[in-house]
Amino acid sequence: MNIHEYNGPDDKDRHSLPEDLNNDLEAYKRSEDDKISLTDSEVENALGQVLGQIEDEEQDREEHTTGFSFNWKLMAIAATISFIGMLFVLSIPISVEVPHGETAVVDLPDGTSITLNSGSELTYSRFYDYLRRNVTLTGEGYFDVYSDPEDPFTVTTASSVVKVLGTEFNLTDWGVSSGSKAKLAVAEGSVEFTELTDNRSLVLNQNETAVITESSEITSTSAELDNILAWLSNNIAFQNDDLNEAFNILERRFDILIQRDQNLSLQSENITAFYHQPNDPESIIQDICTIKGLSYQKTHNGFRISAN
Repeated sequence: MNIHEYNGPDDKDRHSLPEDLNNDLEAYKRSEDDKISLTDSEVENALGQVLGQIEDEEQDREEHTTGFSFNWKLMAIAATISFIGMLFVLSIPISVEVPHGETAVVDLPDGTSITLNSGSELTYSRFYDYLRRNVTLTGEGYFDVYSDPEDPFTVTTASSVVKVLGTEFNLTDWGVSSGSKAKLAVAEGSVEFTELTDNRSLVLNQNETAVITESSEITSTSAELDNILAWLSNNIAFQNDDLNEAFNILERRFDILIQRDQNLSLQSENITAFYHQPNDPESIIQDICTIKGLSYQKTHNGFRISAN
């Protein structure tokens, strides 16, 4: 069997074909002629452009993802810094400082009320109502403590710790700057009074008083409670106080400066006196100087005490 190559109909054959078939054949040839023929290099270039475009899109996507991740890191760092700052602020205790010449009342979240004398300072935690009921005192304060048997109330001073459940008491401790130790007077209930140096303790009941001496001993005293609490009614009561402490009381009460000559032995001289709501410190200073053989002079901001 012989096989011959067929190259399509020649012109003679096309003339003999039906018109519709002949038209289709011409259209096919035209489409074949219009086809674009690409070389290998052109194909490689086109493929390289496509791959490059894909790589660019991938890089843009990665940059967007990296930027998004970086923004989240910045937000996390900022949130951490804010949280640490908030904790720092909350760790700072609340402090109440009373100016000389004034008194102040502090009401704590649990219902405890504290009256502070002139020049006193009270500090306590911002979490007082959620943690332990602890406060710190420098100066003098009268405490009316809300009763809570499951959560004792504690006051810490420079030389003592007072621990109670629910009671009323007056506590004085001006720290080492005044040279005096803590003094405690119980108006109601019972109080545990502890000296910090040797951890000695004493339990005081209603109308009992005690002091911590210079040798860190706790001793009971027989002071009159009304005189101890005189300052609450704007009175001044000296109870066998040495002259140095008496002048300190007047400085705080009237917001003045009382200078004292260095050659005076004021701590060896004591005084007991009561003044009902005095408005003028000079009359008190004059009484002290007259009784103790001293002299005084007015200064631009107070008085100067010297020997006669």
